Amino acid sequence: TIDEQREQLELIFRDSPSLKPYLADIFAECYQKAVRGTVNETNLPKETFPVDCPFTQEQVLNCDYFPENSF
Repeated sequence: TIDEQREQLELIFRDSPSLKPYLADIFAECYQKAVRGTVNETNLPKETFPVDCPFTQEQVLNCDYFPENSF
């Protein structure tokens, strides 16, 4: 789930703060992998999803942020 993954990332970054800058380098790649996985799981067409991640890194990591049809 989104909450679980955010908590896992929070723990990882707390244990290894040097990894956080690396997120900027792989953020777009992670989004593409997430879209691919979602397409495989849901059978929705890839075109259902924005080409680029519609959320900032800060939003993705913020445990209090959950968009409601924001794209």
